[in-house]
Amino acid sequence: MTSTPAIAIRRTRRGDVPAIVAMLADDRLGRARERIEDPLPAAYYDAFERVDRDPLFRLVVAEQGGRVVGSLQLCI
Repeated sequence: MTSTPAIAIRRTRRGDVPAIVAMLADDRLGRARERIEDPLPAAYYDAFERVDRDPLFRLVVAEQGGRVVGSLQLCI
């Protein structure tokens, strides 16, 4: 039986932004909405910084095997 690496939940870091944008773009609506470019447009990082600084929001990612596999934004 093959074991699956554990999933860790942690606070989102700036370096996670490209992985999150890639997940957002991974469907028909997202492909039309998101801009997958290298480098990513600064607007993505600016938005991350604004939300990350807001005490009413919490951004977390799910990480498995060193790779971001999920994301969550919680608004209180």
